[in-house]
Amino acid sequence: MKEDNKQKKLSDSTKNSIDNSTFAQFLVYQDEFVELYNCDSKLFENDNRTVDLVFADPPFGMNLDGFENILMKKCSGHTFLMTNERVLIPFSNKFIDYFVRMYAINTVIPNLISNKAPMQLADFVSEFRFGKTRFNNNKECFSNLIEAKKIRMIKQYSQNFDKQKSLFAFFFNHFTQEGDLILDPFCGSGSSLLAARQLKRKIIGFEIDSKSCQYAKNKLLQRELF
Repeated sequence: MKEDNKQKKLSDSTKNSIDNSTFAQFLVYQDEFVELYNCDSKLFENDNRTVDLVFADPPFGMNLDGFENILMKKCSGHTFLMTNERVLIPFSNKFIDYFVRMYAINTVIPNLISNKAPMQLADFVSEFRFGKTRFNNNKECFSNLIEAKKIRMIKQYSQNFDKQKSLFAFFFNHFTQEGDLILDPFCGSGSSLLAARQLKRKIIGFEIDSKSCQYAKNKLLQRELF
């Protein structure tokens, strides 16, 4: 009974936060672990919650100046930023006091930039930490070189390739605990949402593109059936 009351209190707290937020009208999916919003994630600045981990994979080349508050100030644990080098390096230098390390993600699928440039076989992630580390090796061989194959998407989807759920699970499993709160401000097709739910982490996902958001919602609903 005590545990039930604790869960109810937690659920009520989350519901009240959503009801009082400026982006409540954009909520398209919610369950015990997942909140999915079809709007600009900068609206999360007005939410009274802080999160234990941020994993951000913004659209290629996006300027992140307007997202610094939600990436760096709404997190009490670790922020992971995955983007191209031209954005990642200046951003990491700007917040060098919080910077920890970089990860190379072997995406396996070669991306031909041009006939005069090498194929890009890796994406890069910068880790930032606020306070004590929450890393847990979980008796596994954890390194900063990670293999995570990309998925070729269907024609109706807005992107040609997407990241697998296992990539997000890799970071969530080692840097959070069950019940922790995660923010994904650019959640795309929803792979991060599925990973968090499977690991019993709570996650808030934002996706401004309606087609991608609907795709993520459909995947979440499909998993509920099994």
